[in-house]
Amino acid sequence: MLIGSGLVVPVILWGKRAPAHTVTTVALSLDQKLLFTGSAEGQICAWDGDFNSQMTPKMLLYGHTGSISCVTAAGPNRLASADDNGGLCLWDTLDYQCLASGESSQIHTAMKAHKFEEKDFYTLLCNGHYPEINILNADNLQVIYSLVARVHPDWINAFCLLTPKKQQDNIILAVTNSGTIKMWTLNTQTVRSSHVYEDESKQIRCIDAKVIQSCIYNQRTLLIVCAKNWQIYDAGEFSLLCSEVPSSNTQWVGGQFISIDTVMIWSCSGHAYLYRLPPNSNPDHMEYHQLVGTRALQHASPILCHVIEPNPTVIASSPSVFLCERLNSAVNYLLLRVDADSSIHNWNINREGPVGSISKLDESGVHSRPFRSLWEEVNPAGLLDHVLESHLGESDNEYVTCSLYIASSGRLLSGLSNGDIVIIPILHTIRNVLFSALDGTKGNQPIYRTLRGHKARVNSLLYPHSVSSRYNSNHLLSGGSDFSVCLWDLSQGHLVHVFAVHAGQVMNFYIPPPNCNNRVLSCVCSVANDHSVALLSLKEKRPLVFASRHMFPVMDIKWKPVEDFMVISCSDSTAYVWQMETGLLDRVVHGVTAVEILKACDNTNLKISSAGSHTGTPFFTLGEVIIVSL
Repeated sequence: MLIGSGLVVPVILWGKRAPAHTVTTVALSLDQKLLFTGSAEGQICAWDGDFNSQMTPKMLLYGHTGSISCVTAAGPNRLASADDNGGLCLWDTLDYQCLASGESSQIHTAMKAHKFEEKDFYTLLCNGHYPEINILNADNLQVIYSLVARVHPDWINAFCLLTPKKQQDNIILAVTNSGTIKMWTLNTQTVRSSHVYEDESKQIRCIDAKVIQSCIYNQRTLLIVCAKNWQIYDAGEFSLLCSEVPSSNTQWVGGQFISIDTVMIWSCSGHAYLYRLPPNSNPDHMEYHQLVGTRALQHASPILCHVIEPNPTVIASSPSVFLCERLNSAVNYLLLRVDADSSIHNWNINREGPVGSISKLDESGVHSRPFRSLWEEVNPAGLLDHVLESHLGESDNEYVTCSLYIASSGRLLSGLSNGDIVIIPILHTIRNVLFSALDGTKGNQPIYRTLRGHKARVNSLLYPHSVSSRYNSNHLLSGGSDFSVCLWDLSQGHLVHVFAVHAGQVMNFYIPPPNCNNRVLSCVCSVANDHSVALLSLKEKRPLVFASRHMFPVMDIKWKPVEDFMVISCSDSTAYVWQMETGLLDRVVHGVTAVEILKACDNTNLKISSAGSHTGTPFFTLGEVIIVSL
């Protein structure tokens, strides 16, 4: 809705079907009162409640365009998040506004917040799909400096931060993808430049490390968890003290020290294993460090003390498990297990008496129901409930797949999973839903129109006139899973033409810039998941260019109107240059040359996809309607 000049007030209404929330990562706030779960769909859910009782979803945060790769508390009332498209966001956990956002060419897979003594702000230590550790300012998400490697640079799989009590230096230990452990020393002298090089580097026996953790009670031993084993190392000389492999049908995914001689390791099946370390791995024992390397593998084995077995449930993917020390509580540790379907399981681990002893393990745990189950209890009213009941019946497998709002006519267009497109008057429908929810009556059902032409789900919708006035105001484009692009006449409500040129599902559309030649100005670009791109002429009712030689998914389309080129960027960093006049492939470029060509292209291209992720900072409260002024 438009109010005044340029002020947009989005009204967020949810239907009976809960939004998908496949958990990929979890984090706790600094005060440990909120739990945050990132999802493969790009949302972040804030869960509220006592860990000794049921957790309930409080807010959904939208601001990412890809799957959430990591989240972390970035200071008091702050949350930082990253996605697999390079997006970064900083959130306020009091009012849930997005304070800062940015894009990076590097994909972060882990973030840890830390406040160095010489700085008055929190920093984010990030690693991922790049051979360094980036230190970011948590206030503006800008890179301060990077920790880089001189010897055998490789992707950093995991790292940890050590703060020796008798030294003012901070030490960072990291394990690379190839099994090299590296050490950086951070002080006021070393961080003066934008790049800090490692002090030590050593090859050890750990391939594909998941976690590296220092024992917080002495900082003399290291726990390194890999998929096929977990190991204890001496933090001084990086010598192996003990190791353990999982059973043949599972893999380790994480772990943490519970005490000096006790570790908790968890597997991809959601089981948690409590191990007692051998004497040579306990710095307080007289036999510490007497067996190292090969001798330790043969004679020093940890003892399995206990196994936490969760309730038998179907797990779609590896559950995210997070272990941390509780503050201001008799419970020393809280073991959290969050499944992919957002089911939350937590167990209390009580440690009483001297350090190094576990006196009580509460196996009962607390189970919080998944997001979808809680949503069904609220049963919020949706805009299209009456339409879905008449078109799709009671089937849970049928739903709205994409939507498009035409502000000029006040109509909402929704593509359905059965191939239909429903057009409803948005203001009348919203008024009916809101007042019906207040007085409990159904009210007058709004009149809607149905467009039928697709034989499978509708993936994307485009109203080109809203982007440029050069297009016919009556034209609507839709792309479907039946490999077709349909051109509709909205005024008459009938199908004008079907473009059947792709061999895959049509996912989105692109609009050429206004300085192209007249023949291209009447065209729209369609992109399918078979990596093909078609330049469709709405005037001539035929494709002018069909580009189908791409080996990898299409990521972006740019233009060189002066030279009559269309440049297609793929996920393997390859650029394909096509001639729009002849439809021929001019050349294929890679690496630096591809980057330079893409930068030189016209940046006025527009990508239109009604099925994409939400951007900005809208949010909602479960079961309520929130109106946010932007």
